[in-house]
Amino acid sequence: MIRIQTDVSPDAARQLARRILAQRRFQPERSPQPLRRPITWIGEKINDIAGPIFRPFQRMGWLVAVVAVIALVAVVASATYVGRGRIQSHQDRRLLEAGPEVDPATLDAAADRAVTAGDHELALRLRFKAGLIRLERAGRITPSLGRTNGDVRRQLSSESFESLADRFDEVIYGGDPATEADDERTRTEWRDVLSGDRS
Repeated sequence: MIRIQTDVSPDAARQLARRILAQRRFQPERSPQPLRRPITWIGEKINDIAGPIFRPFQRMGWLVAVVAVIALVAVVASATYVGRGRIQSHQDRRLLEAGPEVDPATLDAAADRAVTAGDHELALRLRFKAGLIRLERAGRITPSLGRTNGDVRRQLSSESFESLADRFDEVIYGGDPATEADDERTRTEWRDVLSGDRS
């Protein structure tokens, strides 16, 4: 039978408990931490340098955090928008390789996006392709894979098309940069060509 001594003072009981708990079996095992001192030293040096810079902002606390989150969201949204724009631009450029079955309205919409993005050469190419497809569908020119602008000139005999083809050749083959004014002029001249303007 175990006898329990009841006349131990509270101080003596606390001391006994401390001695028991100080034994190794009651202590957590410490794993080796060879990098603890260098990491602590680096952290202290960074704090010495950056601390004075950021200390004034610590008072602003939540305001700084909110501004930082808004800035991060803006950067992510901008990157997403730019990424989507690049994908869309690539898809629009691939329309140039499409056959005559492509909808001219799709080409015009892609040209509008190219103008918005500042790619006036792409817009010029897309509108030119849309115009030729419309002429083919109207039976005004012969469908042909190897057709040249000269072939179309001979079949149409249109001053407006002459102007369109000249500018197309200057930009695409002559390296002359296309401008926003080219897009406005191209729209007008294609309307004239498609409405049957003949010299």
